[in-house]
Amino acid sequence: MITVAAHTFNLIDEPWIPVQQCQGPAQEVSLSQALTQAHTLDSIAADTPTVTAALHRLLLAVLHRALGPPDQAAWKRLWDAETLPEAAITDYLAGWRHRFDLLGSEPFYQCPDLARLTFGTPAALIPSMASGSNVTLFDHTTATTPVALTLAEAARRLVALHAFDLGGMKTPFPGHPKSAKDGPCARSAIILAAGATLRETLLLNLVQYAPDRERPLGTRAQDAPAWESDLPPGSPRQRVPRGWTDWLTWQSRRVLLQISADPDVEPKVTGVAICPGDAPHPAFQPRDVEQQMAYIEAKDGDVTTLRLNPHRTLWRDSMALAVREDHAPRTLEWLYRLDESGAFTLPELVPVLAFGQTANQAKYIAWRAESLPLPPQLLRPGDSPGLEALRSALETAEHIEALLISMARWLRAEFKTDKEIKDEAKKGWRPHQLDTYWTALTPAFDTFVHLLASHQHTHASDLWRQRLHSAATTTFAAVIATAPSGPRSLTVRGRITNTFHHRLREHLNALASGERP
Repeated sequence: MITVAAHTFNLIDEPWIPVQQCQGPAQEVSLSQALTQAHTLDSIAADTPTVTAALHRLLLAVLHRALGPPDQAAWKRLWDAETLPEAAITDYLAGWRHRFDLLGSEPFYQCPDLARLTFGTPAALIPSMASGSNVTLFDHTTATTPVALTLAEAARRLVALHAFDLGGMKTPFPGHPKSAKDGPCARSAIILAAGATLRETLLLNLVQYAPDRERPLGTRAQDAPAWESDLPPGSPRQRVPRGWTDWLTWQSRRVLLQISADPDVEPKVTGVAICPGDAPHPAFQPRDVEQQMAYIEAKDGDVTTLRLNPHRTLWRDSMALAVREDHAPRTLEWLYRLDESGAFTLPELVPVLAFGQTANQAKYIAWRAESLPLPPQLLRPGDSPGLEALRSALETAEHIEALLISMARWLRAEFKTDKEIKDEAKKGWRPHQLDTYWTALTPAFDTFVHLLASHQHTHASDLWRQRLHSAATTTFAAVIATAPSGPRSLTVRGRITNTFHHRLREHLNALASGERP
């Protein structure tokens, strides 16, 4: 379907979005197909969580501009229908067709002003590949390996780049600084409610959209996605987003793809120029408009976005998704309002997906996708036995982890020099046996939330205490076994063991009595 002579690759028509069919193999579909056939598709199935999240945000921006929905009644009509309204979607895309051509004169998500620059390797579009100062992460290429991307792959990576690219030094546009800010999603978990099909998933995350009434929060009448706006100049800008779809399609970079010129060969992306792009104005906070992120209080008291951590499973931060905390993603608040009005009924458990990446300054470390079943009590503001049971369960588990760490430090302090203990403290040492503790609790948490969802609060808490005791004692046994042999070691181990079991009982008894840890 690619027309090389005409130099066109229109994302509305060309297959480029990887999906899993409900009944069938994985395949790539066009932007139009992903929306009009969403009821036949199970999910977006990109090869990285960041691309998956970025594609969801792109599709939601299109749906908001094509469908709204302006109010709950309009949302309910969309939910009750078997398919997304094809005519409205097709008409909208037709009106902006020229802006979705990857190779057109107004190329999708790109800036033609960059044509004067020297192009680098297209590996710069893929964080896992070596390019410049970015080391090889997951693949086996090096910076000298020739790279050429298909147009479909380049389009996916282009969307993800604007959303997830880390700040740092980029190729400067002539006369402008080379330092770029993080993309909107670079250091945050993107939270999505999941449905049985792609259509349901998109609708569950399609919040009220009425720019003339400043809905959602931070959205003004002039809000528009990138393709409805004038092409950005090559020079970077600092500005306040006009609203939700502007932020969903935020052009955090200035990018131009270099396309192979041989008319007899399927075109490939053989180079790319990437410069700093739009940066949020200092007066703007992402929370002013963002709908898909959760927030937590940092140790210093500041509020920061919830992030995915390869050493910390998402369920440990479940309370960040509780609507009553005013830190939950606004998409989940929207589902609560729909449930309260009768437009939608929350299921027994709300499946939630989280996508994100881990970085150290401007270096990628890992990306991650997690799923989490949420009891509907979390999505309903106000006190509830289930919500408090969940809070106490999580806090107790964290306090027991701290107990295990303190016992392990005590044990090591008995047999190490002061310098060794000080050096370990600087590195944030923790016993590796703690991985066993959290791994043992993960399946127990799944059972716990299922019991909470069915209002079996007492049974849930009893079971959780049993699992905490089992996981903690098993982990402690592994820690204490690392002590050296000898008479003095027996005495030390005895004191530490007695203290551990005494304090463990205190934590578990407090949980049983309903006291906060």
